[in-house]
Amino acid sequence: ARLSLDAGQNTEEEEPHEGEEFGVVVAGGIELSLGGKSYKLRKGDCFYFKASRAHYIANKGKKGALVLWVSSPPNF
Repeated sequence: ARLSLDAGQNTEEEEPHEGEEFGVVVAGGIELSLGGKSYKLRKGDCFYFKASRAHYIANKGKKGALVLWVSSPPNF
């Protein structure tokens, strides 16, 4: 899925579930919250995790962010 986040916007927190998730930050910067820990990512950075922990993505920057987000199995 192509995910656009305006400045200050975040996704809803997803509860732990089966599967794996992968993403690439195409533009801007994001903060990935995963199981209570936060990871700052910027354009060109990738992430991968098993979806067994609560997670969400936030854009805490002043510009929009664009993320290519892949979930297996698909849950969107």
